[in-house]
Amino acid sequence: VRSWVDESGLPVLVMRYEDMSAQPEITFAKALDFIGLQHTSAEIKAALELCSFSRLQKQEEEKGFSEKSARSPSFFRKGTVGDWQNSLNAGQVGKIVEKHGEVMKKYGYLDGI
Repeated sequence: VRSWVDESGLPVLVMRYEDMSAQPEITFAKALDFIGLQHTSAEIKAALELCSFSRLQKQEEEKGFSEKSARSPSFFRKGTVGDWQNSLNAGQVGKIVEKHGEVMKKYGYLDGI
């Protein structure tokens, strides 16, 4: 993450899944504004509907998904915000926080820990 966001010559907009889940229209509009694309509220709503988690999950079930790891049953697992804290054991969480805590704190991933 730091290699992208700390690069001084590269414009970067950080979009968290949590923000897209909580405020999809606002967050997506920020992304479109960032890249300079004109848009209407109706276009944003339509785009968000076409790429909803449940729709993508269904498409993967029907057609597969090329980015899925061969070791994983699916790419679109649950789509539940914060579920990493329930899915990983305390040792795994500890290792992740130890290695990435600074960036996690910067982007609000340690607020509830």
